[in-house]
This record gives sequence, C-alpha cells and structure tokens, in this order.
Amino acid sequence: MTGWDNPLQEVRSDIDVSPAVERALTCDPSIDQFFPSETLACAIPSGGVNLNGVLYTAAGAGPHPTVVLLHGLPGNEQNVDLAQSVRRAGWNVLTFHYRGSWGSPGQFSFANCIEDAAAAIGWLQRVHHIADFRIDPDAFAVVGHSMGGFIAAYVAAHHPVIKAVALISAADLARLARAPSIKPSQLWTRMSAPALACTY
Repeated sequence: MTGWDNPLQEVRSDIDVSPAVERALTCDPSIDQFFPSETLACAIPSGGVNLNGVLYTAAGAGPHPTVVLLHGLPGNEQNVDLAQSVRRAGWNVLTFHYRGSWGSPGQFSFANCIEDAAAAIGWLQRVHHIADFRIDPDAFAVVGHSMGGFIAAYVAAHHPVIKAVALISAADLARLARAPSIKPSQLWTRMSAPALACTY
C-alpha cells in the first residue's frame, strides 16, 4: 500500500492508527435501515432568537454520545469534516451559528457566544430530544476551534454535564481582553479577523 492509498500512514508513519479511527476518517458505516444517520436542520432558542443549527445523528439504536462542535470567528469554517468523522465513529454532532453570525438573528458578542453554547447543550438535554435523537444523556462533549475553543473551555468549566472537551487552536480571549493597550473594540484587528456583516 502506498501513501496515496493510505494518507494516514503517509502523514505520520510513526503513529499507530487504530482501525476504528481509520474507518471513522475514511469510510461511511453500513446503512442501518431502522436507525439511519441523518442530517437535520434545527432551531436552538437562545437570547430570544432561534440559532441556525445542524444536528448530525449517528446510525444505530444508540444511545449515542453527543458533541457540540463550536466554530471560530467569523464562522465560515464549521469543521464539518470533523463532524462527519465523529458521526462515523458513532457520535451525534451539533453545530450551530452564534447570534449575529451567518444568518442567526441577534447581536454578536463573546458573552452571547457563551450563552449560545450553553443554550445548545440545554437544547440537547430536553427529554424529547434525548429520545428522538438517541442521545446518551450522560455522554456530552464540546469541541471548539479557535474562538470556539475559548467558548468550549469556558462552557465545559461551568457545566458539569460536559464529560469531555477538546480545543483546536483555541483563542485566548481572556488574555487579549486583559492586555492594557487593547480596547475591546480593537480585538477584531488584534485577532486578524475582518468583521463580516452582522458579526461585530
């Protein structure tokens, strides 16, 4: 087998990748005719508005552990490739856009992002959602990328229902906010993230 046939071995030949991880990265599971995987649009109430979300449900009867995947700023990268791989591994994955970003109504702010992530976790914990989406109520995790990493760390520290957290290139917004020479309005420039319509 060459590196082109198996890119995982080409990238890091010194790491032993388990067959389960390799399958989650490269192959769809068998179709479960009774409990198929689904991609569902959802509206998550937060701060008086409904956030645009997508729930990727895993195949099988479950119950399934569930990840809330938190995107960075400005949110045009939602790490959907990661969501698909995690779902292939048997987990449900919820992604959403924070208030004031990418079509979700409301005002964007870092404080609102924290509230929105907490609202998403609460939405998943609703009794009918646990049953309908085959959610394991004792197996919630948050994964955050960039700004979403900061949000994930904060939410995991304040919500005991979260059993695991992963941060991908997490932004340290607290450090930036404490910098004496930076005003909060300058965080956009400091983080090298241009403001998009409705995201400032």
